Amino acid sequence: MANTTKKDAVLVSRGMREGNFTTTTGQLDHRITELDDALLLSVEVPGVDPETIELEETGDTIVINCDRGVLVYPIEASLDQSKLDASVKWGMLDIHIPRRQGRSVKIQIAAK
Repeated sequence: MANTTKKDAVLVSRGMREGNFTTTTGQLDHRITELDDALLLSVEVPGVDPETIELEETGDTIVINCDRGVLVYPIEASLDQSKLDASVKWGMLDIHIPRRQGRSVKIQIAAK
């Protein structure tokens, strides 16, 4: 496990990030990676049967529950949780959450 700081744990508990880091908050160890078009949440689940992992999206949070612990991760408004994708490989649960695609609307300005 990488060393973590109290600042890292506070940033995660508030749903904010400063770069990429691994944190242990007394729950599941995880790493957050900011991508240009998405966020990648990687959760360590070694020895856990993927069939027993519960992943629930509740609108503003993702809840991961397995026999090794629980992780509640807040979802920021810029992420599109309706399109998240999750997979398990070599004891790592990777949750890919794409950023919302902004739309541009041209607005007519009336002259008076």
